[in-house]
Amino acid sequence: MKFITLLFIFVFAPVLSSMAADYDGKYSLKISSDDPNPICGGFLVSDDIHIKNGKISGSIQHADAGTLEVSGNVGSDGLIADVEANSSAAFVTINGSLKSLKGTWSESRSDCEGTWSASR
Repeated sequence: MKFITLLFIFVFAPVLSSMAADYDGKYSLKISSDDPNPICGGFLVSDDIHIKNGKISGSIQHADAGTLEVSGNVGSDGLIADVEANSSAAFVTINGSLKSLKGTWSESRSDCEGTWSASR
């Protein structure tokens, strides 16, 4: 069993990491909401989202909440997982796909939600 585990780690793990790296680069993120609450629409376009080896980092700006630090992961299929943007004033959960360059978001403190789109 140890041999099979080691074989997977040395042979397949680099392949999976390499597939996630297909999404590496800098992204511009546009966040929007149809919610009439002005707080929900205060996000500004961010040019500061970076992906390296499947890890997401960067920040997004909100007119009231300030800078929200972004972190999370991208799978080899382009799906983003465990992605959060947070500051002391807001906590945003982000879902979607970098393959389609779009998805959804929600903010737990204000009950805001909406969509996002990205470009490279």
